[in-house]
Amino acid sequence: MNTLNLRRETRYGMPAADQILVNRHYVLGYSYYFRQAKWALEIVDPDSRSLPRPDSFRPDYRIPEMFRADLVDYEGSGYNRGHLVASAN
Repeated sequence: MNTLNLRRETRYGMPAADQILVNRHYVLGYSYYFRQAKWALEIVDPDSRSLPRPDSFRPDYRIPEMFRADLVDYEGSGYNRGHLVASAN
């Protein structure tokens, strides 16, 4: 990752992860071992308004296929995919 492109969320550094994914409203560290996010970081702005969050889970193609989680990985597991950051923020 180019340090010139670091967002304000990561200006003081970030925890270790196998892959860092910079998204529009948050940054996350991905674990290849667990095939899910190790951590997610967002700046909460008390003045921003809440937007509806659709149920639109999809694989992230920036992650190598052998480490990527897909919908089929959750079928029959009893686990919910959940949110990477709080949906009300």
